[in-house]
Amino acid sequence: MRLTVTIAFAAWAAWGSAVPAAESEPRSVQSGVYTKDQAEAGREIFKQVCMTCHQAEEFSSAGYMESWSGTTVSDFIGLVRSTMPQDSPGRLKQSEYIAIAAFLLELNGVPSGETEMDGKALKDIKIEGPFTAKED
Repeated sequence: MRLTVTIAFAAWAAWGSAVPAAESEPRSVQSGVYTKDQAEAGREIFKQVCMTCHQAEEFSSAGYMESWSGTTVSDFIGLVRSTMPQDSPGRLKQSEYIAIAAFLLELNGVPSGETEMDGKALKDIKIEGPFTAKED
């Protein structure tokens, strides 16, 4: 009997590990998907890399983040990574692009949280308002 229970438990455990994990629930940027430190790091990278061509005000206008509503942070970072910096698209580390995205979210009044945004979760984070432009 003990052997039967052990085999049954082992089979149940193996079946459970073979069942694919459920897809992550999409989250909103409004749920605090980046940290203040991450946004501050993004601000510094923006100053060093992006300000040779851009000003922060360009990305805090009334419609800038709203134009991204309904997409994911992955979509946003993917476009930025494939086009910026203009002289060498994609040359930054993924963590630097993520930090810049955190800075731009902060710049548009999206609240920060306790957990850093990371590359694994980007496809599950939806961009949605409300957005409130802030001064840099």
